[in-house]
Amino acid sequence: MCVREHNYWLTTVAMPTPDAAYPLPDSVEVAVIGAGYTGLSAARTLAKNNARVAVLEAETIGWGASSRNGGMVLTGLKLGVNKLISMYGRERTQRMYAASLASIDCVEQIVGEEAIECSFSRCGHLEVACKQKHGSDRPRIQPSPANRA
Repeated sequence: MCVREHNYWLTTVAMPTPDAAYPLPDSVEVAVIGAGYTGLSAARTLAKNNARVAVLEAETIGWGASSRNGGMVLTGLKLGVNKLISMYGRERTQRMYAASLASIDCVEQIVGEEAIECSFSRCGHLEVACKQKHGSDRPRIQPSPANRA
């Protein structure tokens, strides 16, 4: 078996040329460190609310994890539902999950507002368990009363 020890993304796309360094303003209201998804989203929101913002990035825009994903926007949280409920309670866990659902609406809205050409589509999400422990934290699918034999 051939095992590649190089980052797939770095070997399949041309690396961007470093952006020209722009002179820094004398002052800003907010300096955002990092031009990944989180930093750019924060800067965009602040700028839309008339804040004077500067984004500072050590590499290139989107460097790091923001440029190395498969382009999927998924719901859910890293920890399993049962763990979240034990840590935060059922009501807060439900609110956290609802926020993860709303994040997809937010991405879709930004794509539309900014006319981003990215082939955004809502095509579903399938989560499977590939280990026994993965299944232990998932809700069980119950047949509806109408489908019970």
